[in-house]
Amino acid sequence: MTLRPDCSKKSWRFFLWFWLADNRGMDKNSVSPQNQFHVCDAPSALQCQDCFVRAFEMIDLDSPQWAELQTAYGTASEVPAMLEELYAGRAEPLDDLFSYICHQGSIYTGSVAALPHLLKIAQAVQIEDLPEFKVDVLTLAGAICESAEFTPEFYTPYIKKAFFEEALVLTLATLREFSNSSCALYLLKAAAAFAGHPGLARVLDGFADEEFSTSCPTCKVDLYIWPALHGLTVAAEDPVVFPDTERLPVVAGEPAESTYHEAYQWVVQVLGKIPNQLSLKEGVKALFGKATCPACKHEFLLLDTLMNDSLA
Repeated sequence: MTLRPDCSKKSWRFFLWFWLADNRGMDKNSVSPQNQFHVCDAPSALQCQDCFVRAFEMIDLDSPQWAELQTAYGTASEVPAMLEELYAGRAEPLDDLFSYICHQGSIYTGSVAALPHLLKIAQAVQIEDLPEFKVDVLTLAGAICESAEFTPEFYTPYIKKAFFEEALVLTLATLREFSNSSCALYLLKAAAAFAGHPGLARVLDGFADEEFSTSCPTCKVDLYIWPALHGLTVAAEDPVVFPDTERLPVVAGEPAESTYHEAYQWVVQVLGKIPNQLSLKEGVKALFGKATCPACKHEFLLLDTLMNDSLA
């Protein structure tokens, strides 16, 4: 059995109750006047409804509080019905829900309130039964967390640290089971957002578009960064219009002067644990590398430049 505390009430009294219970043989539920402890047999908080609600501040679907929350189209009163459909394993509402709570990268109070439900839904789905559905639900949750508007001040009233930990574990476990490159990319994006690298998650979109667009930091010419057989290349002219234009390879790996060492170490570790996905692995390593502008030959840190663009 596992003793799980209510993560939303960790004060000095919380730890005093815990010490008293452990050291005096007292029942842990009885020593806490606020019933801050819950004993269960589930191996994870995701698998116990009571633990889940306590840890992740989940709002009941029938709560009137949804009408006080916001989405892109007004109040969040329609969100519970869409979530109920997802709980039933029906994927049809996903597009509408995405539009409501993550509209072109913008998020709302209803978006954050939906996150614990999305995690619970994804955990309940068996990959062998509805593989793309599971990926799509985690993708939506990740898209909310990668938004530039997703700040601690914004999300703290609705979710706690435990959400990110459980979401990351589930997403990485799902990622290791997928051979589809598109699904792997979106799961990697979601994992990056849950792991605290939202800027990287946003930049990874370029692999889905098969193009990263930026401009040279020195001469300001527009640059076209394309995936290649191994890694990425840079062109100063659109290769679609000018197929013979010069395309210089990006030197993969982390330059010594990189400002994203932690993100690089994290993503390399994650990619090292998933099978196959060679092109994605090489492309991501090139993303952290050093690029050269074909027009003026200036060298620059590719990810730093793309990160700045994502915040502009």
